[in-house]
Amino acid sequence: MGFFDNMGDRPISGVSTKWRRDTIAGTIDSDAKTIVFGAMVLRDGSFLIDDLRFEVETPEGWKSLDINGRFEDDKSGKDPAHWNYNKNDAFMTVAVVSGQAAEGKKAVEVGRMTAGNNAAYAKELFPVNMPAGTLLRKDIGNGLSIEMPLALWGDGKATYPLTDTAAARALSDKRSADLPTPLTGEYLYLRLANTCITWNIYQHFHPYFKEWTTDWDQDLRTAIASCYRDKTDIDFEGTLAVLNARLHDGHTFVTGPQTYAHRAFLPLRLTWADNSLVVTEALTTASKAQRGNVITAINGRPTNEYLKERSTRVSAGSDNAMIRQTIANMVISRPDSSLRLTFRSKDGKEWQETLPFSLPRTHITANSLLPAHRPIINSKMVSSM
Repeated sequence: MGFFDNMGDRPISGVSTKWRRDTIAGTIDSDAKTIVFGAMVLRDGSFLIDDLRFEVETPEGWKSLDINGRFEDDKSGKDPAHWNYNKNDAFMTVAVVSGQAAEGKKAVEVGRMTAGNNAAYAKELFPVNMPAGTLLRKDIGNGLSIEMPLALWGDGKATYPLTDTAAARALSDKRSADLPTPLTGEYLYLRLANTCITWNIYQHFHPYFKEWTTDWDQDLRTAIASCYRDKTDIDFEGTLAVLNARLHDGHTFVTGPQTYAHRAFLPLRLTWADNSLVVTEALTTASKAQRGNVITAINGRPTNEYLKERSTRVSAGSDNAMIRQTIANMVISRPDSSLRLTFRSKDGKEWQETLPFSLPRTHITANSLLPAHRPIINSKMVSSM
C-alpha cells in the first residue's frame, strides 16, 4: 500500500444539515496500479455525498477525471452507477436521492443502522439444538485437559453453566500473585504463552487461511524453540516477528513496549532503486553520504544479503512491500547501537562510515519511496448521526 488517508484524524460526526467540502490530497507512488477512494460509515448513522471530484496533477496542469461524482443521470432510489459497496452487509443502504443535493438535483445517501433493523440474519450453522451445559471434555497431554461448552446458553444476565465467580476470582488472584513483577518478555512463560496465543488466533481466525504456503505447525515448533533461546523483550519481539512473517500478510505486524519508546533513527533516508539501496537524503552532518550514493555493504555483509536476513521478520504480500518495510525497519534501533555502512558514489569511489542511531523518533517519519503523481479527491458531505 502506498498513500493512505481515511480521514481517521478528522472524521465527520454529529448532526448537521449543512454541506461541507472535504479534500483528500496525496502523492501516489510511480509504481501504483490502482487507486481506491470513496466514503464509509462507522457504526450506525447516515450521510449524503455529492459533487465528488477526482483531480490529477499533470505537466499541463490539473486534470479532472470523470467519476460520475454528481449522480445527475442516476435514478432516484437506485444504486449510483459505476460505484461499488458492500452488498453483503445487511444493515447498509446506498441509494440516489432527489431534492437534497449540494449541486444539481441529486445526491447519494449512505447509511448503516443496526438497531431495530429487520434485515434477514444468517441461517443456523447447526441443525441440532444442544441442551444447556453440553460440554466437550478432552485430554490434551502432559496432564492437561480442556472442558469447553459446545452450546453457550444464557438468560441475558449470565451464560450457562454458571461459574462460582468468587472461587474463580480467588484462583485468578492466586495465580497473579505467583507471577513476576513486572511481567516482561524476559519471562519464559510469558514468551511461550504469547506465542501460543498468537499462533492460535491466526490458526482459527485468519481470513486468508487458504492462501497460506507455510507449514504453520512447524512454524509453531520453531517459534517455541526460539522462546527458550530468547533473553530479552527485543529478542522475543524478533521471535514473534519471524512467526508473523510466515503469513506473508501485509495487514499484520509485531510491536512491543520497546519498539519505539527506546529506539532512535538512522540519520539517512533510504529507498530501493535499480536493485540497490540508495540514499535519498542525509538528515544530519554525521555522514558524508549524498543523494544518489549507493550502500553496497552493511556491517561487512553485502547489502542484498543483509536485507534478505532482515526481511525474515517482515510480513508482506508482495516483493515491493517486503523491501519497503524491511528498509523502514532497518533504520530503527536502540540509541546505543550503530550500523557500519559501505557507500559508493556515482564516480565509483567507496568509503565506510559507522553511523549511530542518533535521531529521536519525533524527528523523522518512516522511510518511503519517492512518489510521482499527486491526485486530489474532493467531495461535499452532510452527516446525521
